[in-house]
Amino acid sequence: MINFLTNSSFYALCKIASITTGMLLCMTIFYYILIHEWRVRKMMPNLKTFNSSPTLPVIGSLHHIAFNINKGATKLLQIFNHYKLPLVGWIVRSPFVAVGSYEDIQIVMNNSLERDFLGLLRKVATNSTLLLQGEQWQKSRHIATPAFSYGAMQQYIPVFNEYASFLVKKLQQFSNNNEAIEITNHVFSMNIDATIQNMTGYKLRSLETENTEVIKLLFKLLQMESMRFAFPPLFPEFMYKIYLFFSGKDKLYKKIHAISKKILKDKLNQYEMNKKREKNQDTHETDDQDSKSLINLLLKVHKIDATLTEKHIRDELIIMITLGYESISLTVCAMLLMLAMNPDIQVNNLKTETFTLSFNAYISTITFRQRYTTKL
Repeated sequence: MINFLTNSSFYALCKIASITTGMLLCMTIFYYILIHEWRVRKMMPNLKTFNSSPTLPVIGSLHHIAFNINKGATKLLQIFNHYKLPLVGWIVRSPFVAVGSYEDIQIVMNNSLERDFLGLLRKVATNSTLLLQGEQWQKSRHIATPAFSYGAMQQYIPVFNEYASFLVKKLQQFSNNNEAIEITNHVFSMNIDATIQNMTGYKLRSLETENTEVIKLLFKLLQMESMRFAFPPLFPEFMYKIYLFFSGKDKLYKKIHAISKKILKDKLNQYEMNKKREKNQDTHETDDQDSKSLINLLLKVHKIDATLTEKHIRDELIIMITLGYESISLTVCAMLLMLAMNPDIQVNNLKTETFTLSFNAYISTITFRQRYTTKL
């Protein structure tokens, strides 16, 4: 009898605990929805005038990018091709705006983002200049996208070509193999090496040494973020932190932050040494290419304006590496696919292509000479 009462009491307590937990969870979600609706109330009238893909009642319109980066990227490209900018997408009730002109970007950053609407990206890049708001962004916008300047392109192309040549040599060993090969890791390694060297002057050499730890780490982070986009319970920051803690995946973020801290520490010491050498010897022996790297541009601004902290610079590196290597890798894979589908154009031993790039008011013609040595 005592046993029965004890068991009954235990079951009753479990039932009460489960009901209480469910009620607390529902109240928390309801509270989050109310706070969110209050924060975006001023944006809604403007966002309703933007183009938008078909939106489901609760899920939104960007659920396609969850769990599978490749399919998600394909779906996003289809949306961008079908609708004109500015374009708004929805994750539950949270808007994600795509704009195409510099003026639109400035309006959005200055007026719509005075409060924190970028919690998803802030887990990886908490203080990137891409995510700065209002006044901070106005001060730092000239360094937010330095990769699009003509001078930076001139610097990057030789670095990219150097690693691309190494990739070609790497793939030539498979040229006599009739079986399909997986080249994703090789392409990702090449691009992460080129991206990090161009931004920091730091040579990771993951393609040469076949050390793919950084590549796998970045790819896992991208998968986690894309999974979060279409899973509403993980959208609130506190829920995502709980998930990371209990799943043990918060270690991934700690690892990527440790890598960026090491790079920043090495480059900061090198930057200080170069400045002292220039001051004492009144010479400029610093490598010109390295001095124009993104991290040195950020360090230069950091010395002038203390509001751009070392933490900002560290997070800037993470966001640039994460976004840069993935987009370049996808582009290179698409180029390789087109070459493989059209083997006739590979017959030419040398192919010269000329096209015009326009950077603001400056127009420049760049000629590329591409050599095809082995059919894919």
